[in-house]
Amino acid sequence: MGNTLHHGGIHDAVKDQANQQGESPDKAKRYPLYELVDLKGGGELVKLTRESLFSDEKSRLLNQTIRDKVGPFLYNEGAGKKVPIKQLIMARNRDRMRTRPQEDKKKTGGFGLGQKTNSVSALMDPVSNEQDGQWREVCWDLEKRGSVGETILHLCFLNGTQVHNELAKKLVYVFPKLVNDIYVSEEYYGEAPLHMAIVGEDLGMVRYFVNHGAIVTERCCGNFFTPEDQKGTREDSLEHEWVKVSMETNYEGYTYWGEYPLTFAACLEQKEMFNLLRKAGANPNLADNNGNTVLHHMVIQDKPKMYNLALESGASPCIKNRQGLTPLTLASKLGRKKMFQHILETEREVYWTYGEVTCAAYNLTDLDTITPTGEINKRSALSLIIQGDKSKHLDMIDGLIYNLLRAKWKTYARYSFYQRFVAFLIYLIFLTAAFFLRPRVSLGTTVQTVNETDENGTAVLVNQSVYDPCYLQVMVTPQDKARLAMEILTLVGAVLVLMFAAMEIYHQGLRTFLTGLLTAPAKTLYVISCVFVVMMIPGRAACAPEYEDVVCILTICTTTPYFLFFFRGFKLVGPFVVMIYKMLKGDILRFLIIYAVFVLAFSQVMFVIFRAARSSLTYNQFTDPVESIMGMIVMSFGEFGDMYETFDHIRHPFLAKAVFVLYMGLVTILLINMLIAMMGNTYQSIQETRKEWLRQWAQIVLVMEQSLSSDQLKKQQLKYSQPLSSQNKVDHTGISDAEQRRGFVERFHNVEDEEELRVKKEKLQKHMDVLFNKRDGRWLPSDKAGPVNKNV
Repeated sequence: MGNTLHHGGIHDAVKDQANQQGESPDKAKRYPLYELVDLKGGGELVKLTRESLFSDEKSRLLNQTIRDKVGPFLYNEGAGKKVPIKQLIMARNRDRMRTRPQEDKKKTGGFGLGQKTNSVSALMDPVSNEQDGQWREVCWDLEKRGSVGETILHLCFLNGTQVHNELAKKLVYVFPKLVNDIYVSEEYYGEAPLHMAIVGEDLGMVRYFVNHGAIVTERCCGNFFTPEDQKGTREDSLEHEWVKVSMETNYEGYTYWGEYPLTFAACLEQKEMFNLLRKAGANPNLADNNGNTVLHHMVIQDKPKMYNLALESGASPCIKNRQGLTPLTLASKLGRKKMFQHILETEREVYWTYGEVTCAAYNLTDLDTITPTGEINKRSALSLIIQGDKSKHLDMIDGLIYNLLRAKWKTYARYSFYQRFVAFLIYLIFLTAAFFLRPRVSLGTTVQTVNETDENGTAVLVNQSVYDPCYLQVMVTPQDKARLAMEILTLVGAVLVLMFAAMEIYHQGLRTFLTGLLTAPAKTLYVISCVFVVMMIPGRAACAPEYEDVVCILTICTTTPYFLFFFRGFKLVGPFVVMIYKMLKGDILRFLIIYAVFVLAFSQVMFVIFRAARSSLTYNQFTDPVESIMGMIVMSFGEFGDMYETFDHIRHPFLAKAVFVLYMGLVTILLINMLIAMMGNTYQSIQETRKEWLRQWAQIVLVMEQSLSSDQLKKQQLKYSQPLSSQNKVDHTGISDAEQRRGFVERFHNVEDEEELRVKKEKLQKHMDVLFNKRDGRWLPSDKAGPVNKNV
């Protein structure tokens, strides 16, 4: 494992080990360890071990040679030495000059797991806790190791032959403390021989190491075993051995196996090793740098059978990782439908079974978006599935998730949805009436005679209309009074909307409110439009009709898109609303970026060409840089008749026409048709995804949910859930666990798994092949089947 190269950043020491051939004198002097055991399968001790397999005398000679040759490489002739953690971290950090170790002010290491009972902050570093986090017992001299900090025992497993395994046993027999020596380089730090034996799937060596004192809670936290997107965020601390990494990750890594030997065995599906390590005292609830336990890793690796084994051995499904995810919610975030359903089955409470029908209750603690206290749980399984943007999340909106959403819809979301829709229609009627009743010309217009000077310098009398800036405050006609009433009702409606938004922030928090706005852009515009309505009050009071007109236009533009929010809830038009959102966010955004580049470039070219145009031109769209940009935008939509006629009246008509042809070819023909093709592709992909509308409908349910207070949410949850009767434990609040935990009851038909059906079908087919032979489409009795009853 230590000499395996991967596509990530490869340190010089790793390359040095991988390219190690043993024939270089300089390299032999630098790493004398390789004279005993090298990576080619050779070495002085390997040769003796091979001979000792057939001779007791050679075996005794090998033991003595190990004492003589290996002893000088060890601290205190194999007795070991306590090395400060700081020294190990500094040695590891030599491979990573990009970051420097830093002293932590807090012992928690900044993991931010809090002090909750279900957190794993106390389990992050069991070895360091055992040794007070200040030192580690090391047997092999740190200055006499291989190129990546390996010992001779690691080299034996890198070769992986039977001879090297026998040598490893001899080494541990002669120097027992070698069994717990680890890699000390950045790439493989913490990897012990026990880890390598598990990866090599060698049960005998694992048992041998455990029987000879191997630490079963050793952490392997090197860069090689880190998720790919966290390798650039690793930071050291001089107070502990584990590495701090960024909290944001997708957990994808070629060898991300959870650091502990027990998790290694589970990820590699080594059941016997797993049971052996559990008997030796390995804890399945220990967490790695990301806070993931064995159960979390079984979700990441998608291994339901090993999940069951870990669960039966005492692993807790309630522990949350650094992202606040339990195994169930982690499966929801990663889109692991198979694991999600499997975990639900292991945690459900079966009430009764009648034939193929089963009635069971599913715990809503991590499943539902409503917590027992009535708050919105953004890390719940339901929320993570609905907010997921992958096709795998769409596939999960069925079965229990769909039935739970439907129960929420029938209980309270449907009533709230239609109530809000009717309220918006009434508000829009008031707003539209208020704008339609505004006077076209101002009242109280007076005509005044003023003196002006014409082009010849002669003073003349001119009649000039003078408008009253406060004309909107004048109430003369019944139309004005009706407009005032509509404006007051519109203002009241806008204030109520803002008050409800403030109540949502108070009950659910600002972060939850903003997250809800991001999932519903039409609602965001509607809230902004209500702010614009309130902003019109200062303009009316200050007699500023120009200011009020601008705000009115912005109000109308941000109010009407709110219809799209409600249309998402109807199956007839919902998919089209989804298409609009997808095209705006993807296709049109990409098009506008490229389109802007071409428009800016060609507009400045046309501006330079038309600078020398004759002043007698009646139409010139390229008089300044800004007008040139607008002119190019107009040309891209096919309106260029008047512009093209002016090309013959400038100094460089041929150049202007050439630029025109090039621009029309690139923008009008190429880019716009490319946009049409992209939008058509988006339309087709969404049209084929039938469940996309379900996700939009589900998001509406969650948005309606956020508008309710905590007390209302708790009451609504009682309507579609039942208390769970099992696990009546009493927590620190004195309230029984059964009173806190609610379950969603569902009846369903027992359907066998497709894999089980396939296996049964294959067994039946094999059985039939034994009994009969098939010829020409007819089943004939086989000789092995015995006599056949012809009367049948």
